[in-house]
Amino acid sequence: VLTTHSLLFSNLLHRIVVLHGGAIRSQGTPREVASDFAVEDLNRIYQRLEEDDPAGGDLKVQTFGRHPLSLRPRLPSWRRVTTLIERGFLRRIARPVSWLGAILLPLLVGLSIRLVWWSWSTPASPAELAAMPLLGFIASIWLGLIAAVQSIVAELPLFRQEKVVGVTDLEYLLSKGSILALLVVGQSILLGSVLLWRTIPDPGILLAGLAAGGLCGLALGLAVSALAPNRQTALRLVPLLMIPQLLCSRLTG
Repeated sequence: VLTTHSLLFSNLLHRIVVLHGGAIRSQGTPREVASDFAVEDLNRIYQRLEEDDPAGGDLKVQTFGRHPLSLRPRLPSWRRVTTLIERGFLRRIARPVSWLGAILLPLLVGLSIRLVWWSWSTPASPAELAAMPLLGFIASIWLGLIAAVQSIVAELPLFRQEKVVGVTDLEYLLSKGSILALLVVGQSILLGSVLLWRTIPDPGILLAGLAAGGLCGLALGLAVSALAPNRQTALRLVPLLMIPQLLCSRLTG
């Protein structure tokens, strides 16, 4: 029997009882509790509880603050960051569908651009070669935005939980950014591999440029996610942020 605020290893438990506001909100096996809250990842139940009772958010943080967890010796900053990164990877590995989507998305974007702009069988013309870096850069920025724009606002309950045990804003941002940076760089390379297929003999510089564009989009998405009040608002801002990129591409074209 144990009491915890971390559900990272909840799959190892036989039964779970969720207490909130002095009442039992759910109990049963991990699968049954996840079904009660209509989530796949049990860490999401904090968000569901906050959505059901927005006014209870601060009370939960205060309650957590009286928990003995807050009295534990503080770990070094680098150790807290690496622990957060490890937890983030474990959460993502537990959702293979999201990884599959992250791999397929840049491939589909690259294929779409190739079908519209280039031929697979013939070498690219000078005009096509001139447009390729710009279109790829815009696409990589969009990939970075999409990857990061909900990353913070969608996990506010988890963020508050981490702050209770001494995690700073910078440490949380570094851990989140590190995981997403690996994802976005990988997506940019996949995108570039499709765009640059049989177009230029030495694509290394352009691949690096696409990765840099993805990281720029990632930074912009993290800023939006940190400032947006909810996920819906964050998603609505993505087209507005992409409009300047499209306008610039029109002017340079």
